[in-house]
Amino acid sequence: MPRLDTQFAHLGLNATATVEPPFDGMEWYEGYTQRHAAEGDEGRLVSQYSFTESWTSWEVHPHGAELVICTATDGRFRSGAEQPSAPHPIMRYSSQRTPPMIELNLDPELEKALAAAAARTGEAPADLARKALLAYLEDLEDYALAVEASRDLDRKDTVSLREMMTRYNVEG
Repeated sequence: MPRLDTQFAHLGLNATATVEPPFDGMEWYEGYTQRHAAEGDEGRLVSQYSFTESWTSWEVHPHGAELVICTATDGRFRSGAEQPSAPHPIMRYSSQRTPPMIELNLDPELEKALAAAAARTGEAPADLARKALLAYLEDLEDYALAVEASRDLDRKDTVSLREMMTRYNVEG
């Protein structure tokens, strides 16, 4: 039976799975592209890598989602540059791919708080972080609605707070 670290697999159309020729360097990808060109963007490569030092590049599917499973790490798995690039300290978006990959880039104090919350609640830190991100995005949506409502006020006469709450489905 082939090993994924020496012979990759391909998941193709109509629920097919094929074993690929042994990987022998970057030119292998050209052959892979030719072998599966008829599938367009729908095929997926399944591979396994082991690293003994930092990995400085990241190859991603150019037109679709990707799943990465890290089976062993020193605890600092990153998909982009080491320096945070987004203005908000909790989120960083990789500009290397579409759709973007969301990566948590937590400072040590926030990591401690997340670990403490996980210990208190019994939830996984990743689940708590996901909930926090969803709440943050909902707050951003509420903010955008409020900004739009304030623009409405600039264009016409004032509106009562009760009418605004009813119009934008805000509970009081």
